[in-house]
Amino acid sequence: MIQRRDGENAVPADISQLILRIENGQESWANVKRSLIILFVSLFQYCNFAIAQSPEDKAQFVLIENREFIMQAGKTFGVKSRLMVSVIYTEQVINVTWGDKELDIPLAKAGLNTSLGLGQMKVSTAEWFEHQMCDSASLYFLGDSIWKKFSHSRSRADLVDRLAIPKWNCYYVAGYLAMILKRWSDADVPLFHRVDIVATLYSAGVEKSGREIRSPHINPTPNNFGKFANAFYESDSLLSIFPR
Repeated sequence: MIQRRDGENAVPADISQLILRIENGQESWANVKRSLIILFVSLFQYCNFAIAQSPEDKAQFVLIENREFIMQAGKTFGVKSRLMVSVIYTEQVINVTWGDKELDIPLAKAGLNTSLGLGQMKVSTAEWFEHQMCDSASLYFLGDSIWKKFSHSRSRADLVDRLAIPKWNCYYVAGYLAMILKRWSDADVPLFHRVDIVATLYSAGVEKSGREIRSPHINPTPNNFGKFANAFYESDSLLSIFPR
């Protein structure tokens, strides 16, 4: 995180603020250079700490640290915690790289469709999820009882802030998984025992490019993300904490 300095030429607290100040002609190049130097020093320090642990160890630590949030979210949406952690574990191992946390949030606030938080959910996916939550005509609508428990974000910035908070991110992950399970179950293709396919749909998205919906069918095939998630689900890793 870029540290703020006292004085007239204070360094912006994050990249999005820095970008805004540059666009408005309020930032000198000298201050931009100083801001970037501070940013990269902090990222370098983070990287040195991160490489001391394997991605798998760090992912398991994240799951244990957020166990309560995962359990609560799973219970709210009727999703097994083991399914949730299989998806989150895979995201943390495969898709999280050093510096993500420092960069993704300000970039998302600046308008980029970045992936955020424990479940590495894209901002556009979270926006889609919120829309389905309150659309009773949607094939992914989870019902009034669920909808009333979940409030919409007030703005894109508010949504980005939510996704950056572990507790909120777990709710979006659980809700999105619940929608996937409901859609395929309603089409008589239940996926309750197909962790590989649920995880595949989570990673690939329920919409193809061009906003075409992926229709349920009887012969789905998993991608590498789905296979990785299923391997964790079937393993003994954290099984005493997150049982199958």
